[in-house]
Amino acid sequence: MGKIGKNSLDIQESNRLSILRILAGEDVLTRAELSRRTGLKQATITNIINDFLASGVVSETGALKGYLGRRSIGIRINAEKFNVVAIKIARRSYSVGIFNIKNQLLEKEYQKLDPAAGASAVLERIVSDARSLMQKYGSCCAVGVAVPGPYLRREGRIAVMTEFAGWEKIDICKQLGAAFEQPVFVEHDANAGALGEWSRSANIGRDDVLVHLLASEGIGAGVVIGGKIISGYRGIFGEIGHMSINRGCLEMYCSALALVRDVQAGLPEHPESSLTSEQKITAEVIFRHMNAGDAYSRSAVLRTGHSLGCGVANLVNIYDPKEIVISDVMSGGGEVMLQAIREAAKERLLPEVWRDLTIRYSAVPEDLILYGAASVAIDKILEKTDAFSPSGADAPESKPL
Repeated sequence: MGKIGKNSLDIQESNRLSILRILAGEDVLTRAELSRRTGLKQATITNIINDFLASGVVSETGALKGYLGRRSIGIRINAEKFNVVAIKIARRSYSVGIFNIKNQLLEKEYQKLDPAAGASAVLERIVSDARSLMQKYGSCCAVGVAVPGPYLRREGRIAVMTEFAGWEKIDICKQLGAAFEQPVFVEHDANAGALGEWSRSANIGRDDVLVHLLASEGIGAGVVIGGKIISGYRGIFGEIGHMSINRGCLEMYCSALALVRDVQAGLPEHPESSLTSEQKITAEVIFRHMNAGDAYSRSAVLRTGHSLGCGVANLVNIYDPKEIVISDVMSGGGEVMLQAIREAAKERLLPEVWRDLTIRYSAVPEDLILYGAASVAIDKILEKTDAFSPSGADAPESKPL
């Protein structure tokens, strides 16, 4: 059993972590502002900031207008000194990016995948691209990796990768841990996305619950409570695609593949649909025709949105979130899809629950999962606050998760 009490060193580390997280999310703050946000005494803030100044983690930026109009010295985190590499592995592509500690993307590499190449060869290419970015930017504290589920955390491997055999035989943690000097942190993609959204949501409080619904060819969910990812015993917490609704599982009714199957099954009865001109139908194609005014496409999107809303209602009753954030392919359904989701969920929830629930699409303009992988690495680095002290300013030593 781990320790349940906290000594003075634990409290000190917690205080340092709080300050680092606040600074990582802002441009410049004064000591007085940090004191108000954390509730810590200004003397405590001053001692911690002095340590950070000595290690080069932060710098002073000159006088700012502070509390009650007083002039105060601004403090900024030296984001350029603490970069992380983020890796997103998907079924048909991978992305590698380098981010600073403020989760700002500096550069990104994207490659489509050929299953015939084999999982081991793909992993070698990923490592090569990541090393190239590290060499170019000259600073990297950690590597964050987002992988599709089911991800068996205790075994360090993906249980199954649809349409891409071979990944289930690879211990990703072990191989990437051996490939990099930096600590490697591997996370389920939906969980990584949830953490990425948590760090950006202005609506989420410190103790709130956020659920990220990753809706693509499959359906997965990531849950963050109080800023912490909930993973479960094996790591498959949030594999809601297998949740039963009607006479099948959620993925049978509201994934991108389900939408395409539904459209293709009914298309012969709708020769008036503009979709009949398409040689290959995908979810993206359906959304494009819907936006161009095709009634059949719209009706299919509404049906899929209704099913997804039923799943959302189940999520609300299980996790009691303040926010549910939907990302990936199915967010291409726009307001038509979102309205159907909201209406179906509202019908199935108590009015008191619905009243202050937010259901929205991801606010991250680019690749949420890649940003989420960076968030995982940054979060782990910030937790190792001894790395930001005068005696330990190098990257923290850690084993891959």
